[in-house]
Formats: sequence, structure tokens, C-alpha cells
Amino acid sequence: MKKLFAALFAFIIAFGIAGCNAGTDELQSKIDELQNALNEMSDSLSEKQEKIDGLERELAQKLPGTILTLQDASDKGLLTKEDLMSIAYRYDGRKGNEEIMGEDYEPLPKTPVVLDEITELKIKCAMAKNLWGKSGYAEDVGGFHIKAYYGTYNGCVAFMGYDDYTSIGAAETSETVEGVNFIYPARQIAIWIDLN
Repeated sequence: MKKLFAALFAFIIAFGIAGCNAGTDELQSKIDELQNALNEMSDSLSEKQEKIDGLERELAQKLPGTILTLQDASDKGLLTKEDLMSIAYRYDGRKGNEEIMGEDYEPLPKTPVVLDEITELKIKCAMAKNLWGKSGYAEDVGGFHIKAYYGTYNGCVAFMGYDDYTSIGAAETSETVEGVNFIYPARQIAIWIDLN
């Protein structure tokens, strides 16, 4: 009887282990199926995001916006004196503007804090368009750079940019716009406006 009981017990354990392995295999198969489905969805989303990014880049190249000087933007009523003061302060502190900016001067908030990739691309495309004219400009804007971003005011992006194609002398220049002084070692601050 003990032998029969031991054999029966061994049979039950062996069957249980085999059943557990079968259940584990089935469970692993389901996990693999779900993982494959997730990978396919992830790949599909990646492809769609690449298409969206491509369309955004294409749109940025076709509608890059326009670039103005600080004076032009001010003359058109796009920038206020307070905007100009904030831009000047972010550029060079109170230098040259101590009379209109007290020691406790606080510029307007810098919103957004950094430019998004599409806005940067549009600015670079506008820089290329300004350099090469309206008849056509390079799709590759790798030679155009944004050195600094000083904030966005009423939809006007204040920035300093440069390109690899033009040389600039080292002469210091300055401009005064609405009583706000800007002193530059070489390049000047520009304003980009999205025309969309």
C-alpha cells in the first residue's frame, strides 16, 4: 500500500509539475504576443511621429516668418518700451541703461524659457531667406545658428543669430530704440515674427 501511495503521490506531483510547465509556457506565449503587439504599436507611432516632424519641417521651410530689426519692430508697434528694456537687460544687464533701469529692475518674464525645435527651425529658415533672397534658399539650414534667445514679447521672438556664410567685423555698434540702449560688439539682436 505504501508503494501504491508513493507511486500515486509521485504521479500527482509529476502531473502537477507538467501542468505548471504547460501553464507557464502558455502564459509566456501570451506575454510574448502582447510584447510583439506593443512593439508593433510603438513602431507605428514612431513612423507617424516621423511623418509629423517631416511635415512640420516642410511647413517651417515654406512659411518661415520674417525677421525685423528692433527699430522696425518698435516702429510697427510690435514691441513696447518695457519689452525693449527686458530684451536689453537679458542681453547685457543694465549696461548703458542705468538711468532707466534701477538696481532693482526686474525684466518681464521670459516665456517660453527656451525655444522649441520648430520655432528655431523657422527662425533659421527666415535667416536663410534673408541672406539668399526670396527666389530660393537652402533647405539645409545647418549653417545658421541662434547664439542667444532673449524672450518672446507679443509674439515677437528676440534673438541673436549668425551664419557660416557672412563675415562680420569686430567694430562695436550701438542703437537706441525708444530710449533703450543696445551696445553690440558685432552682431545685433533681431526680432522674428511667425506669419502663420
